[in-house]
Amino acid sequence: MKTEKSIEEVLQEEFLRERAAVLAKAAEKLTNTLRQLAHIEESIIKESKTISGPAFRENDHKGSIGETPPRNRSTLIEINQRIDHFNKVRDTAKIQYYYLIVTREALGLRKHHWVEEFYAIPPKKKYMKDN
Repeated sequence: MKTEKSIEEVLQEEFLRERAAVLAKAAEKLTNTLRQLAHIEESIIKESKTISGPAFRENDHKGSIGETPPRNRSTLIEINQRIDHFNKVRDTAKIQYYYLIVTREALGLRKHHWVEEFYAIPPKKKYMKDN
């Protein structure tokens, strides 16, 4: 025995679907940005290891002791460029997180403690210094 839905019920269902779609879109944008941050961070870590690795010992270059090898210096510049990119993407993530919270608030969702844990934004990175 099927009863037809009233116009109000149909509109209410459509409204709920739209609310869910808006919330999902905000969460998806933030998730993608956090994935991008993780990828950038991996590349920073990988590149940082090459500076201190055996291929970059101080004795492997010509110049005075304590001077940063040219290859090391260019790698350091690249790492700092990636750190700058990381920090800019992080700023974007913070804005997207804010939009997610505002969207949740607008939809009547007031408790955000699990959101803070699930969408944790990593701290800002400091630039590496030349020794």
